[in-house]
Amino acid sequence: ISSFYPSCSNSLTESKKLNEDYKHKCVIGTSANAWMNEELTLNWVRSVLGAFSFNRRLLAWDSYECHMMQSVKEALSRINVDQVIIPGGCTKYVQAPDVSWKKPFKALVAEQYDEWKASGVQEYTEAGNMRPPSRKTIVEWVLTAWSRLSADVISKSFKSGALNLAVDGTEDSMIHCFKKGQPWEAGSDQLQAQLSVLDEPNLPNPFQDITDSDIEEANMVDPDDNKDIDIEL
Repeated sequence: ISSFYPSCSNSLTESKKLNEDYKHKCVIGTSANAWMNEELTLNWVRSVLGAFSFNRRLLAWDSYECHMMQSVKEALSRINVDQVIIPGGCTKYVQAPDVSWKKPFKALVAEQYDEWKASGVQEYTEAGNMRPPSRKTIVEWVLTAWSRLSADVISKSFKSGALNLAVDGTEDSMIHCFKKGQPWEAGSDQLQAQLSVLDEPNLPNPFQDITDSDIEEANMVDPDDNKDIDIEL
């Protein structure tokens, strides 16, 4: 959770206290202009992404400049995470949150904000301007919205964004932007045309002989191998 307030000594102190109060639920950060920066991105990689699994993983995120910094690449490599960069303008088609659950999540937060405005608990400045809700209130809104999101929607969003589909093509119909009426409806046929080369008689199918041991070996990471692996769509 990134704090949407300018950074100052008071806000940094409050963020530190909030992290102590919510240390088992979330991570709170703040920046001078409310934008993600290198420091916040590294903090997220270390304290969030690196905290819940030690297996080899793939991270798909957009081409924001902080995501492509060398320091961030090295931090991802240290926690066995490979990254795929989604080109600009394409996140709404293939980035899991954008495809499935970001809109309902924001709606759940907005609902609580509207309730807060209607409650009459707001404070006002001497000039009559309404003060924003406290950071703690915002944290509670985010946690509540997250808890109300369907786990099934989140799980299916990765297939909707074409991230963890079966390699034999049986789940390609789940790709959201390829569905009828979506912007890339013709993409399904183009994908099948590209994959059809695997059926050519003289071309071996690279997937047909994959075994469980091959998958286990692919998940093993050489601790001395610090090379970054960037995959561009």
